[in-house]
Amino acid sequence: MTDQAQTSPLVSIIIPTYEQEELAFQAAMSALSQDYPHLEVVVVDDASPSARYASIQAIDDLRLRFVRRDSNVGRTENYRRSLRDLAQGDWAMVLDGDDYLTDASFISAAIAAAAADPGVVIVAARTETRTSDRSFVTDHPGDRTVTGLALLSALPDTRYFFQHLAVLYRRPQAVALDFYRSATISSDWESLYRLASHGNVRFLDRVVGVWRIHSGNASGSRERQAMIDNLDIWEPVYTEAVAQGLPATVAQQRCTAMIRYMMRQHIPRVARSWADLRDYLVALRRQHPSALMGMAHCPTLVRLALAMTGYYGKR
Repeated sequence: MTDQAQTSPLVSIIIPTYEQEELAFQAAMSALSQDYPHLEVVVVDDASPSARYASIQAIDDLRLRFVRRDSNVGRTENYRRSLRDLAQGDWAMVLDGDDYLTDASFISAAIAAAAADPGVVIVAARTETRTSDRSFVTDHPGDRTVTGLALLSALPDTRYFFQHLAVLYRRPQAVALDFYRSATISSDWESLYRLASHGNVRFLDRVVGVWRIHSGNASGSRERQAMIDNLDIWEPVYTEAVAQGLPATVAQQRCTAMIRYMMRQHIPRVARSWADLRDYLVALRRQHPSALMGMAHCPTLVRLALAMTGYYGKR
């Protein structure tokens, strides 16, 4: 190990995976391509019944560890246990097994930015997001540092939406906050935004990886109840923010605004027919009645009208 590596913080890149051998190999190689000198890459298979990850186990690199769980613990619990029990770094990031990094200097740049401000708890960059029919680069506020409380006060400004694979965070604080405790689609947001309220967030205006959204991952889910349950992440986020000094009235407003924002994004995904839309609204009213107050928002009305005509079912 070089002198530079010995004096640099250890960074853990955690790659949770399940039945993704070929994709996880690409993810692992992209992580090992980082030029940061003090790095560990931990690939954790959640007891895949068929994939054996021989290609990953054949990689000859002392920075890489492969762990195969004896039994399946589920997506978010795999995140949680891997961060808590397997990673050893001062800083950590999660790179899902079907995503990969494209910027070899991301970790180096992130650690350098954090070193300049001891109050930074998260360093966040941009991703290229790919769906089945399009590709786009995520929004971003540019190179700047903001307090976590100011960030939470600005939501749902999409410039401040975290992209999981493009976020490096302080691991000890993350473990103390019980990261990935929520078994929801956006367990990463529930965790990262709670941590953000404990310090500063440094944004780097660079595209660092590719995030694939498809039907096989949680982000691409169209399951109605899972999306409604996902709205539950915002109450604990803003409860944490109030404990860290955010005014309760601001927290309540922003919490409601984020629930309504996410609800509007659900409509094209769950309302494939009038019956689907009806069932979604009934379930939403039961679990998050305040979200229905956002229905008067013009773009929401347009989406509702399209859903009622069956437009989304034809896509």
